[in-house]
Amino acid sequence: MTPCQLKGCSGKFFKTGAFFKLGKWFCEEKCADKDPEIKDVADLYEKGIEFKNDNDAELSDDVEVDL
Repeated sequence: MTPCQLKGCSGKFFKTGAFFKLGKWFCEEKCADKDPEIKDVADLYEKGIEFKNDNDAELSDDVEVDL
């Protein structure tokens, strides 16, 4: 039997009847929803992640660029 990956949960399960979310195994879906790492990823997904590509930025002298 496999232990639940939520810290503090003493649940154990067979993987055929478990809940798998974002690379972790939990005994129940509610344990996955309580996991801090799962919450962080869910928040990033809901809020979105902003990537800014500033093409006008100058490169530092210590960066090698192949042109």
